[in-house]
Amino acid sequence: MMSEATLLESRLSKVEQDNRRLKLTLGALLLALAAVPLVGAVMPQEIEIQDAVYARAFYVLEENRTVPVPEVMIGGNAKGIIYTDENGVPRASMRAGGIGYVDENGVPRASMNTAAIRYYDWNGTERASMNDIGIAYLDENETLRALMGYDGFTYWDENGTIRARMTANGIAYWDENGNTVWSTSCAPNC
Repeated sequence: MMSEATLLESRLSKVEQDNRRLKLTLGALLLALAAVPLVGAVMPQEIEIQDAVYARAFYVLEENRTVPVPEVMIGGNAKGIIYTDENGVPRASMRAGGIGYVDENGVPRASMNTAAIRYYDWNGTERASMNDIGIAYLDENETLRALMGYDGFTYWDENGTIRARMTANGIAYWDENGNTVWSTSCAPNC
């Protein structure tokens, strides 16, 4: 049987692992989205340079494209830059409101705007976000499970009971009934 401290370490390790996955996913998304505008930047050796080009939209298509489905569309109804896959499914977008990435089924997977950076699971359920409150992790039932904010770190169990908290005042760990199992001198106000 696992001790309470071992259980806490195990749960904290899982939260840290999920946090690393979120950072890697968002980093890869940002890198991929930064590369999208460069797709159209490759120019042939000899081109005629215009002083100005006016258009409602720009489409970048593959050489062998027989169906006029845009891979990269700038402007037009998109009001931004949209990348679509070979099936015409919009996969990534960069607009005034932010950037977003969806999987091949059209399910949102990651987004970033002025309010937050969000990560979504395979079902499109928000699982993690970073905003002005802090970094939050939600379980598969969309229940807040961990929050790293300006005042410290808090972990809740699946029933919404605070189980662990670490702040500048100290560290505390509670059982499923809210009874203090272990704490520094800060309990119950950690």
